[in-house]
Amino acid sequence: MGRVYCCHPSTDEGTAVWFYVPPDMPLQPGDIVVVRMGREATKKDPGQVNTIVEVRQKKDAPNSRCSWDPPDDKLWRRVLYCDWMPAEGWTLKTGGYKTWLKRASDAKVQ
Repeated sequence: MGRVYCCHPSTDEGTAVWFYVPPDMPLQPGDIVVVRMGREATKKDPGQVNTIVEVRQKKDAPNSRCSWDPPDDKLWRRVLYCDWMPAEGWTLKTGGYKTWLKRASDAKVQ
């Protein structure tokens, strides 16, 4: 399970995203990952589980390319931003919940 935290340790609120981690994926808590979102099953389609496809940054990477926007850890609804997102075709979804998304047909598949 991945969890996106908001704000600071004394008032962390999170939204859980469940996803499958392949056995050979070198993942540790706190890493920044790319998850291919699945779909619910229907009578005609078995569906697909959310699956991690890539570790983009290790938790304590010395040259971090990702940060929270805005950087103030006392604010709610911060969005994780990585400097590689726009160049790779990620777009910012706005509205009730802001987040960065990338179309599945453009996403890296392993």
